[in-house]
Amino acid sequence: MFDRGDAAARPAAELMAGVLGWSPERVDREVEHYHARVRAERASQEQEDDAAADAERLKVN
Repeated sequence: MFDRGDAAARPAAELMAGVLGWSPERVDREVEHYHARVRAERASQEQEDDAAADAERLKVN
């Protein structure tokens, strides 16, 4: 199964943090948000129809 970038999220965020002006706390927030989006996308693919899938994806903004 593809990890959808989960493993690369933290290294990528840390690499870009200086350019983006992110603090370590911001890096943590951004990485967790990305992981939550990936979980929501995976959950959406287990739904019975498009409306339910969209609802799963929209749980994470």
